[in-house]
Amino acid sequence: MSLEIIYYVGQTIAVVAILGSLIALIYQLRQANRMARKTAMQVQIDGLLAMTRTIYETPGLADILLRGNAGLDALNDADRLRYITFCVSSFRIWEGLHAQFVDGRIDPELWDMHINELRAQRDFAGSRQVWAFRGPSFSKAFQAFMTTLETQTYDGELHDIKPSAKKQT
Repeated sequence: MSLEIIYYVGQTIAVVAILGSLIALIYQLRQANRMARKTAMQVQIDGLLAMTRTIYETPGLADILLRGNAGLDALNDADRLRYITFCVSSFRIWEGLHAQFVDGRIDPELWDMHINELRAQRDFAGSRQVWAFRGPSFSKAFQAFMTTLETQTYDGELHDIKPSAKKQT
């Protein structure tokens, strides 16, 4: 066997080893991406659960929310501040969920379920008033989504009304 043949065999083995390493790396990156997607989604869902928990763990908040949902004029100054803060915090969580969905990190079926909750919040007079003056402090993409959401009725496929979509990998 000549040195040239040994050289070519060595090169072939090196190429196969490199390809094997690349395949293993791609697999690990996909796994990491899936894990990151699940973690990001769970963080947002935990935020929604925390908001719900706050309602029943904070004395008086449920009453403020019920009165605030009828409109901001139904609240005194301190309760109005609490209501606005609660709504803005909630919208921030929705904005995060929306960004996760647009990036392909939330399943469309799960997104539809979440959107029903956002639609319910948005339908309250007080929440609409808060959005009217605090909406501009949110991302342009979320503002566009909220505007589109206002003109849509639920048809079971609300994930189709997002401003853009990236396919999940």
